[in-house]
Order: sequence, then structure tokens, then C-alpha cells
Amino acid sequence: MAYRLARLTKAAQARPRPHRHRSSLPFPPGPATLKRLTAGMLIMETVRQIVDKSAHRDFLVAEFARRGLHECATMIQTAEMNEILSSADMFDPVLDQAIYRIEVVDTDAIFDRVAVMMDETDPESDRHVQKTMLSPAEQAEDLIAVDAPPETIQAFIEAQGVSTISPSEFMAAELSQDTALGQDSELLATHEQSQDTGLSL
Repeated sequence: MAYRLARLTKAAQARPRPHRHRSSLPFPPGPATLKRLTAGMLIMETVRQIVDKSAHRDFLVAEFARRGLHECATMIQTAEMNEILSSADMFDPVLDQAIYRIEVVDTDAIFDRVAVMMDETDPESDRHVQKTMLSPAEQAEDLIAVDAPPETIQAFIEAQGVSTISPSEFMAAELSQDTALGQDSELLATHEQSQDTGLSL
């Protein structure tokens, strides 16, 4: 993954209009959000922040380290890519296609499209992904971590609260309840049918 990250970063830095790589997110992802990113999304968010000279790259370093990708973490810290590029000699047609798109397509969304393309060809793209939805508390903490304006943070808290429970837990509980109700209905229907059968006899 470090080789892909290095080559994609080099390609992005060489773009004639390097300022055109804005994220679809209003703020950089914080630590909790980064845990939810697939491999392709994490790589392209890293490329975006390196090119942007983001002040929040330490969160990326921590996330790569959490996933055991220490070579990527070190590359972000040191900005040293030449050794990675020179030590690797690999055939990667997906990477070549991704770099071509970065070089010729001048739209804000190209990084997101490249992330999707890489994920579609990587069966382990979500191996380290935390699959639950962000809780309101995590979203608020991420906004604080990336230095979102205080009024934005306050507005979010007033609207969503600071619950530490993920919406995924509510959904799982509702699904479990619906399943239980469905099973009870089936048992009741079976019982009533057996009674009807007995009466008819």
C-alpha cells in the first residue's frame, strides 16, 4: 500500500492545477471517521491532505499505524517517498489507470472516483474498517479535533446531542425486535391453526 500511496501522491503533486482536489466533506475527517474509511478512501484522503499540506495529518499517521501499515505512517511523517518508489518494482495496472485519471481528469471528484476504483479491485479494502455508523459523540469529537468553527460544533450538538450510542446499535435492536415479533406472530398463527384443526375434527 505504501507504494500506491507514494505514486499517487507524486502524481497529484505534479498536477498543473494542484488546488483542485477538494473533498466532498465540509471538514477533514477526524480520527473516528478515518476508522470507517476503506483502503482506497484512506489512501486518497491521505494524498489530498499531503498535497493540501493539511495540519491534521497526524490523524492519518495514527490510523495507518492502527491498521499495521507502518510504512505508510512513516512516509506521511517524513514525506520521504523516493526510497519506497525505488525499492518497489511491481506490475499494478489498477494503479497505472488511477494515476492516468489523476493526470488527465481535472475535476474535484477525481480523488473519490479513484478511491472507488481501487476498492472495487481490492477484496480486502474493508478489512480494517470499523463498520458501525458514527455516534453523535464521535462526530462532535471529530469536529473538535479538526478545528471546526465553534458555532458549527455547537449547532451540531444542539441538533444531534452527544450520545455515545451508534445509530447502528439502534438499527440492530429494531431488527432484532422485528424478527422476534415476526417469530411470535408465526407461532401464534401456527397455534391458532392447530386449534382450528382440532375443532374441525
